[in-house]
Amino acid sequence: MNGMPRYPKPKTLNGRTLALLGKAAGEGITHRTLDGHARSYRLSGYIHSLKFLGWQIEAKLERVGVVGDGYRAVNIARYWLSDSHWVLLTQSGIGKQFLEGVRQFEGARAGGNQTRGTAQSRKQHDEFTTNAGGEK
Repeated sequence: MNGMPRYPKPKTLNGRTLALLGKAAGEGITHRTLDGHARSYRLSGYIHSLKFLGWQIEAKLERVGVVGDGYRAVNIARYWLSDSHWVLLTQSGIGKQFLEGVRQFEGARAGGNQTRGTAQSRKQHDEFTTNAGGEK
């Protein structure tokens, strides 16, 4: 990689994912980590976006149990920042400033997969379901 990685906006799920990677120093994060923090299972998409911004992120697959219709084991990815990028995020001035921006935003909704129950979103939902049925 040439140059410095770019920081996402702190109020986005990309930003929150990067902050989680910074907090998870030696252990890394999985989609379960992100789901518990931001109610999103789209971790691989955010990892892809962060890599596009120049962040060096490593991964390994691990086998975990899933309880539901009986018990089964599946592979999931665990992600972490390379050592040099972890230092860049957690020790540099701009990295600390970025993490502070995310901290200020935590607890508020970052968008993601939640729809607010506004009149506008209900109207859009109703229009979509009506049009999806082939009616005009």
